Amino acid sequence: MHTTDLHSAVTDRIVSEIEKGGLLPWQKPWAVTRSNGIGIMPTNAATGRPYSGINIALLWFAAGDHGYPSHGWMGFKQAHDLGARVRAGEKSTSIVYATVLEKENEETEETILQPIIRVHRVFNLAQIDNLPPHLCEPPAEVPAELTYQDALRTLDGSGIKVEYRGDRACYIPSVDIIRMPQAKAFQTEEAFFQTAFHELTHATGHKSRLDREFGKRFGDERYAFEELVAELGSAFLCAHHDIQPGNSSDASYIAGWLKVLKQDKRAIFTAASHASKAADWVREQAAKVVDCPAAREIQASL
Repeated sequence: MHTTDLHSAVTDRIVSEIEKGGLLPWQKPWAVTRSNGIGIMPTNAATGRPYSGINIALLWFAAGDHGYPSHGWMGFKQAHDLGARVRAGEKSTSIVYATVLEKENEETEETILQPIIRVHRVFNLAQIDNLPPHLCEPPAEVPAELTYQDALRTLDGSGIKVEYRGDRACYIPSVDIIRMPQAKAFQTEEAFFQTAFHELTHATGHKSRLDREFGKRFGDERYAFEELVAELGSAFLCAHHDIQPGNSSDASYIAGWLKVLKQDKRAIFTAASHASKAADWVREQAAKVVDCPAAREIQASL
């Protein structure tokens, strides 16, 4: 599949799901189990490396469409190198990756580096036989307490200031502060983290961090695009912690997403890339922190 066709196929699918009121790939109610050590986040089972950007959504779509019980994937050659075998007749799932093509400028004879997108094909572990023993472990339930502890360390360890007061959640760029209701105000722990990670993704766009451009007013296309980035960033951070995000998107947000997606077939790919960078930044900051006293206080109120 050509990358242009993939852009259209993915965008059209998401638009269709939104318009018919269906669940988007990052809103699926996944069972939180760790089969082969892999949780909700799509992961290359051969390397142990999580996928990023739009590939996360592509693989969530495929897993949901085919009912795959695992979020582990690998390429045909990777399976072969492990002594495993993709079953005859199984169809691959397309993902994309960026690479750089070297071209020579005929006039100046200088080498030009041209970024290009290529399509790669992968298979779910459920499509592969003779997997090595470590990739055939039975699913294990993830203790909720450990999941929430880890997520709270990420939230507190990001270094972004969070004030718990009031009855609405928002990020205020002018003072670089996230405001959230108290944790006990949320109906579920999952709703708390989904909201907190949404605002945390917004905060990564501050000029002192990833320096994303924010929309100037509600309804503006840049605002709608930033909301899509935050929605995806929250889903990615939840997935890293095996937390199931629900369908809590506001109708006005969804209307804005539709406008952006219909105007630009590449928008969802760009938004997913920004969201992935935001999630990575948050996790990298949190990994540097040893002790998170604020996280202990929040957990006591969950």
